[in-house]
Amino acid sequence: MHKHHPAGEADGTPGTITGYVRDIACLLRNPKAGADTAALTQDCLRKCVPGGSPIGILTEDGFLYTPVSDVIPDTAVRNKMLPYAGKYVRASGRLFERGGLHAIAIEKIETINRPTDSKIPTL
Repeated sequence: MHKHHPAGEADGTPGTITGYVRDIACLLRNPKAGADTAALTQDCLRKCVPGGSPIGILTEDGFLYTPVSDVIPDTAVRNKMLPYAGKYVRASGRLFERGGLHAIAIEKIETINRPTDSKIPTL
């Protein structure tokens, strides 16, 4: 732990989220965006993610979580998230919230089927 991280405060809260992994640029620019189910949006995902767009997890309750590493100093987790782009996942680890931003230090992640009662819009 670094001196500038008070003991305990950087640990987050244990938790699990369920959601859809996608690029966040399109999601933030298009308020109707959700799961990429149409040919046009799937094509966009295939171009944006490899192009370097940040990857996030859009949860069933509408929050966007940014994956962060579980070590300090932080290390890139992008390559670990690439196989999950365009898929529904259940991720568990440490949850963080600050100033309306949400993050998760993923300890375990698995793909799941789209929940039948999913609230994530499809385009």
